[in-house]
Order: sequence, then structure tokens, then C-alpha cells
Amino acid sequence: MWALVFTVMALTHFAASTLAQEVSIPDPGLNAAIREALEKPSGPLSGQDLLSLTNLDACGRNISSVEGLGAAHNLTALDLQSNLLSNLVVPGELTNLATIELSFNPLTNCFFPDGLTNLDRIIIKTGHLSNLTLPADLRS
Repeated sequence: MWALVFTVMALTHFAASTLAQEVSIPDPGLNAAIREALEKPSGPLSGQDLLSLTNLDACGRNISSVEGLGAAHNLTALDLQSNLLSNLVVPGELTNLATIELSFNPLTNCFFPDGLTNLDRIIIKTGHLSNLTLPADLRS
């Protein structure tokens, strides 16, 4: 009995500390777009903050990296059009992502990992793609 109580307490503490952990978004344009969407102009971004994002308009912000965006597990729509993305690996943690807009980026390589089974719309206009990898388990 005590072992079960201790295990539940430990897991609760672990989950709470994970959500409170600071998330680093090194790209200044992506960081600004996230902060604007969250209405959080300053202070550290936490995992809990990024979980509240469901839609992100990061259009025209000179973004060249999406590093750190994987913490936004509940993101369903992502607009990254008119940025500086050339080699994009979509974070595999974005399993709720349904729509992604990538038009008007200098994309040459774009990789969507397996597990993005909710993805049903990828928009890429005027790219220079030489390599596009879609998830093997894509449903639509």
C-alpha cells in the first residue's frame, strides 16, 4: 500500500516538474511568434506554456529553425510561410499537428517523421525541394 502511495507521489512530482521546466526556443523569430501567441512578452517559457498552444502563426519572421517547438504537443495548425527554412525536420512530438503551411521558404529538404498521423494538409508553394520525406504511417 505504502509503495503505491509513494509511486503515485513520485510520478506526480515528476509530471509537475516536467511541465514547469524551461523550454528553449533559440530562433528569435520563432520565439517572438510563440510569445505573441501566448501573450507572454518576457520571462521563461515553460512546457506548460507551450502545451497551451494549438495554433501558431509564425509567418514572415525570418525563422530558420524550429528547435524547441516539439514541446508544443497540442499544436494542430502551424503557419511558417515566408521564412528562411531550408532544411526542415518537423518535430516528431507534434502528433496533433493537422495543418502546416510552408510556402515561400527556400526549402530544399523537408522531413516529416512517423507518428504524425493527424497530419492531413501540407502546403508548400514555390519551394526548391530536392527531398521530401512524408510519414510512412500517414493516413490521408
